[in-house]
Amino acid sequence: MKIKTGIIIAAVLTALCAGGCANGQKESQTGTVALATTTAAATEAATTTEAPETTTEAPAKTEAAQTPDEPTDTTQAEADALAASDGTVKEKSAVVYRGVTFNIGDKADDVIPKLGDQSKPSYKEKPCIPGAGELEHFTYDGLYITVTQFGLICDIGFNNTENPGSDAVTVSGIGLGSTPEQCKEALGEPDDDYGFMYIYRDGSFSLSVSFDEDTGNVFMISSTDMDIPL
Repeated sequence: MKIKTGIIIAAVLTALCAGGCANGQKESQTGTVALATTTAAATEAATTTEAPETTTEAPAKTEAAQTPDEPTDTTQAEADALAASDGTVKEKSAVVYRGVTFNIGDKADDVIPKLGDQSKPSYKEKPCIPGAGELEHFTYDGLYITVTQFGLICDIGFNNTENPGSDAVTVSGIGLGSTPEQCKEALGEPDDDYGFMYIYRDGSFSLSVSFDEDTGNVFMISSTDMDIPL
């Protein structure tokens, strides 16, 4: 009886030992898996942390690639035309002549010296307007400018009737020889349409475009502003 009891106890101890070893081995494996999982998570976190550094550099390279090293070949007149494409009628009516851009209300001293030789000497006259001072008229090839006693440009015009071949053009692209369709495309529908003449208004400013009865194209353009003090 004692022998059987000893055998049973020995078997139990053997089983417990085997179970303990198995559990220990299982825990060891679990610990190994957990360590591997933790290591993988740490590696992934490190990779994720480093990623923005690469992403941050990309925009700088893209921006540098888009920055031109040399200026474009756009002329000043073309640049002005682009700038005025969405402007007011007055802004679109600014004149480009001999490389100089100017408009009604500008100071004559900032414009006249840049235009070069006149086709005839300037002259002064007193308008038939009570209280108005003398107006001075400057005439160039196909272009005239009127200046008030205060030195402000109050009237601009260019035509083909005197000194034909004027290279004057508005910043919106309208010049001598332009068609009615081109005028509407650049300036929109006129406020007044007389067939032979379009009149555009912008507050006290007005621009008139006259068409030749034979060709139907522009032969005269003039602009003025009634609020300019004389």
